[in-house]
Amino acid sequence: MKKTKIFFDTEFTGLHQNTSLISIGMVSDCGCEFYAEFTDFNKIDIDEWLEKNVIQNLDHPKGDVRDCIVQEGRPKNMRVYGTRDEVKFYLEKWLQNFDEIEMWSDCYAWDWVLFCQIFSGAMGIPKNVYYIPFDISTLFWSKGIDPDVSRESFAQLQNQGKTQKHNALWDAKVIKACWEKLRSTKKIKNWEQYIPEKKTLVLSAFPGCGKSYLYNNVKDLKILDSDSSGFDKSHFPENYIKHIRQNIGKVDIILVSSHKEVRDALFKNNIPFILVYPEIGSKSEYIQRYLDRKSPEKFIQLLDTNWNNWIRGMDQQPGCRRIILKPGKFLSDVVEDLNI
Repeated sequence: MKKTKIFFDTEFTGLHQNTSLISIGMVSDCGCEFYAEFTDFNKIDIDEWLEKNVIQNLDHPKGDVRDCIVQEGRPKNMRVYGTRDEVKFYLEKWLQNFDEIEMWSDCYAWDWVLFCQIFSGAMGIPKNVYYIPFDISTLFWSKGIDPDVSRESFAQLQNQGKTQKHNALWDAKVIKACWEKLRSTKKIKNWEQYIPEKKTLVLSAFPGCGKSYLYNNVKDLKILDSDSSGFDKSHFPENYIKHIRQNIGKVDIILVSSHKEVRDALFKNNIPFILVYPEIGSKSEYIQRYLDRKSPEKFIQLLDTNWNNWIRGMDQQPGCRRIILKPGKFLSDVVEDLNI
């Protein structure tokens, strides 16, 4: 009987005991695909990160499926949108296409448990599914490669057009591509080539927080001061974001503009960043800072007029970690707390 490897990934509502499945993606070693989105997951568990990174990568991000939808493509390809019981029915049907099945995930601690949950527990999984799961994290380790290596970089998929990280079917395909490469890989000693040289922090700091001082005086960190004023405005902020991406992994800190256009572009492009800005009550202190450094009068007037709106906008900025500077504090005072 032929044994088929099925590579699979799940997306779910959180790392907790009562988590529920959002989606599941599977691809066999012969290229057959199964993808399902669950309509009965626990909506109250969806936080901002899940909404941005998982829900928006679904085929039906608005949850507008009322009745079960089944789409069958070329032989042995299936997409299902429905409740857990409905997904179970069609998943069992799809799995019947194979004689014996080995299940492979990225790190099966969660994926395998949630796969079994579809069938009300491990004792209910289809008989042709081998009861011992496998994962590529262990395979990476056995080859001498850091299990936390970037999967897409290792499989050389990061430049393959539009990627959909955290879409279950896409991630299943990445797992398959990693397995195929690992199968012919001898034990690697220099696995560091697949991970960035450095863990880079992107700092978006309000004017007067001390970016220039940090850049000029902190010598034990490699810092890139990316002044947005030197970028072609006809291609902004896309060219600025490209510049930031190109330097992630090369330096410890990238200092970037705090303009709303830049912050929103960082969020839209899934670039984690730290937003550093003063308390709203520190206006007079910062006006004095601008005067001391001889900033242009128009610049100071602009900050004076828009101070409250800009600070409140930063309070509401999504997709970032915030550091609000106390009176008398500068960026250099908080760098030690950034765990670089």
